[in-house]
This record gives sequence, C-alpha cells and structure tokens, in this order.
Amino acid sequence: MTPGEHQPNNFISLSVRHPVLQTLPLILWIALGLSECLGQGAVDGFMKGPGNTDLALSLSQEFAQQYYAGPDLIDFSNTINSIGLFAATGITRWMDMVINLPAVNFRPQDGAIFGKFGTSLNTGKSRISFVGAVGFSTPMSNYGTESSRAIGQQATSILSRGIIQHTGNNYFVQARGGYNYSFEPVPPGYIYSIKTGYFKNKFYGDIWIDFQEAIGGKDYRGQGDLRPNSFRELGVSYTRAGGVFYYQLKPRLGGFFGYAFTLAGRNTFRSTRVSTGLVVKFFPKSSQMKEEPSE
Repeated sequence: MTPGEHQPNNFISLSVRHPVLQTLPLILWIALGLSECLGQGAVDGFMKGPGNTDLALSLSQEFAQQYYAGPDLIDFSNTINSIGLFAATGITRWMDMVINLPAVNFRPQDGAIFGKFGTSLNTGKSRISFVGAVGFSTPMSNYGTESSRAIGQQATSILSRGIIQHTGNNYFVQARGGYNYSFEPVPPGYIYSIKTGYFKNKFYGDIWIDFQEAIGGKDYRGQGDLRPNSFRELGVSYTRAGGVFYYQLKPRLGGFFGYAFTLAGRNTFRSTRVSTGLVVKFFPKSSQMKEEPSE
C-alpha cells in the first residue's frame, strides 16, 4: 500500500444457526483490516441461507507514525478516516452474494463483489464447513495514486478465496487462503488468515491474524530494479492482527466495535485502526429467530 493507501473495511458474517450470528454480517476486517475486501475479509465460513440479507455500516479511523518503505521502517505519520457499506444476501442454501463499498477520506475507493458457495458436514455436536468464493474488485472513482496521501493503487483484481471452518456449540475456528490477481502494473498476491470466535445469547467476539504476501513488485524508495515508476507498482505485504466485539441490540439490529494493528509489512503503514458500526438484518417473515440451546 502506498503512503496514505487504505483498503476496504472488513465485516463479520452470519450464520442462520444462531440469533446473534443471524444479525451479524461480516463486520470487519481489516483491513487495514478494513483489510479486505482484499484482506481479512468479506468472505467467511458462515452461509446466510435463502432470503436472509444483512446491511452493515462501519466508521473507522486509522493512525500511524511509521511506514514500511520496502521492509524498512521510516517515520511517516498519517491518519485515515473511512466509511464502509457492506451487504450480504443468501440466494440459496449453498450460495450467497457479498458486496463491499468503501470510501476513504471522503473519496470512493475500490468496491468488490463476491459470489460465495458452501457446504458443510455435521459431526455430532459440531460442523465442518467448506466455502469457496470468486470475486471482482475495481476502483469506484478516479482517485490519484502518486501522492503520499493516495488512498489506493487503482487496482482492478480478480479475487479467489477458500475457507475451512469448524463450528461448535458456541465457538468456531477458521482458516482461509486466497489469491488476488491484479491487472498490471499492480502486483498480484496471496492472502491467508486464521480466526477464532465465541458466540452466545446476544454476544459475539472474535480474534484473527491476517497475512498478505505480494508477488514481486517494487518498493517505496527502492533502488535499481526495485525502484518504481509509479506507486501502482509497489508490492504490498503485511501481517495484521485484531478482533471484533458484537452485541445484538434488537432482533434486527446490532452494534460492533473492532480493533486492528499492523505487526509487520512491506510498503504499508505500521498502523492501528479502531472501527464501530451498526448491522441491520432482513429475513423472510416465515423464518423463526429461535436460539439454539447452549450447553
């Protein structure tokens, strides 16, 4: 990410198996977390079910005092304010559609849409889910890329994701991997994440660690073969960690708070991000919002 670049806001997703997960869309993130649509992500291991739709609005502030110029830290302060609109809807029992629309520093950034497909195996008191997704991301405005306050790389990308998740009575553990094929001159990259969470009654919480590894690319302040002709050529890698807490306020409404920070990186800010927002749930009139018994 160039100095000033910010990636879309991530959200937490829902499961139709539990009231709290029913009202909780893929709230965050993060990238920086806001890190995905392309990072921690808009795609997780819960399927929504036919007719269930979630809308989430998030507000985030990210602040940094240092920047990874290539692998080396330099002093470079920055503050990024962002707003994200997330929508997910269940088409069938095995297919969802996900849309993520972020704006960074009051400018529309890179929107993304995913088709998500999943199945699961019941193993007594737990379930193992297998989810795959294919998506497309493209800039929503003609923002600049060559200043220190650029909000992105004007990347158009084809995105793929694969997830395996173990869900127990009140917890889950998830592993995710994927590939971002970006059209030149933006370098492609691999993404990986591990996430675990707990949910019960009206509460949900998770913690995660997220990795992105650019394939090639140039470096900010790079020399020789690593010197970029454009910030769009920078290879962006990072390791980030964070978590989200969600509380169901009403059957159709919930609020969340998220926190994320950068542990290591290449051509990205060493930043801390705080996020908050609301989730609104729409479901068929015939559906029942009954909580499963907990043990």
